[in-house]
Amino acid sequence: MKRRWKEIAISGTMLAVIGFTISLLASPPEQWKTSIEGWKKAVGPAGGYVLILIAGLLVGFWARTFLKPVDRGVQLLDDKEYRDQFRKCLAEGKFTLVKVFGYTGEVVMTDLIEYNDRYKGDLEVRLLQRDWLIEKHDEEMHNQRPENHELRKWDKSRAIRAMAHQEWPHSMKRIIRYYSHQPILRGAMLSAQDSEESVAFIGLIRWEPAPTRGGSVFKSVPGHVLMVPSSLGRAAKDIIDRLNTQFEYDWRHGSTAAEVTARETGAGAAVVAPSDNVVLTPAPGRAATVKEPTASSAATGSEPAESSGNPSAADESGPRAIT
Repeated sequence: MKRRWKEIAISGTMLAVIGFTISLLASPPEQWKTSIEGWKKAVGPAGGYVLILIAGLLVGFWARTFLKPVDRGVQLLDDKEYRDQFRKCLAEGKFTLVKVFGYTGEVVMTDLIEYNDRYKGDLEVRLLQRDWLIEKHDEEMHNQRPENHELRKWDKSRAIRAMAHQEWPHSMKRIIRYYSHQPILRGAMLSAQDSEESVAFIGLIRWEPAPTRGGSVFKSVPGHVLMVPSSLGRAAKDIIDRLNTQFEYDWRHGSTAAEVTARETGAGAAVVAPSDNVVLTPAPGRAATVKEPTASSAATGSEPAESSGNPSAADESGPRAIT
C-alpha cells in the first residue's frame, strides 16, 4: 500500500510538471520569458534552481519506479542461457545457499561454480548426486549386454567416487549427499540468507535405455531448464517450496560419502535402490556376486544361495542383493 501511494504521488507531481511545460510551450515563444519571470517571482529568487532540482528528482524517481527491469516470468532456457542466468544470479551476491539436483556433479562444479566462487566464505553449496555403488552396478549390467559392446562405455561412477574422496580446502562450503534412485531432476535453487527471495532452475533428465551415442542411459545435456524466480508471486513461491521439499527428502534420506565408502569396504549397512530393486550389502575382500532368493530361503528367512552372477539367470521378480 505504501508503495502504491508513493507511485500515485510521483505520478501526480509529474503530471503537474508536464502540464506546466505544455502550457508554457502552448504560448508564443516571446511570452516564455514573461511566464518564467512571473513564476520565479512567485517562488522567489531561487525558483529556477528549485525547478531544475525538482525536475531532476522527479525524473530519477520515475525511472526507478517505472523503468526498472521487467520480470519476464517463468523462462525456458537452453544450457548456455541456464549458465548465464545462474552466474548472473550468483554474481549479485545476495544468494548464499545453492541446492543442486545433480547426477555426477561435473557440470555444476566445472560450468556453474567458477574458480573464484570457491573462495567465498559465505557461500554454501549442497549437492545431490547418485550413489556411486548403485551407479557402478547399473554400468556393469549395461556394458556387458552384447548389443552395447560396440558403444562408448557407460562410466560415471568413477567421477562420482573421485569427487567424494576429493579434498576440499576452499572457503566455500560444499556438502554432498548420495541418493539411491535413478537421476530425475537437474537444476539448482538459490536462496538469500537475509530475505525470502529465491530462484529455481529446474529441468528433467532423459532416460535412454539404448543410447545411440553410448555412455550413460541418463542424459542431462543438451537440454532445457525452467527459471522460476520467487518475485513472480505466490504461485512461483509454491513451486519453489515444493522443489525444496523434494530436495530435503533426498537430503535427509541420502547417504554421506563416508556411509557409501563404508558399504564399499564392507563396514556399512545395506541400502536399497528403489528404481532397480537392488540391495547393496557389504562383503569385505570379495568380488561382486549376485544373490537370488530361493523358494526355501524365502520360506525360512535364511540367507539366499549365491548364483553364478549371470544377470540373464536372475529372477527379476525378486530383489537382487549385491555383495
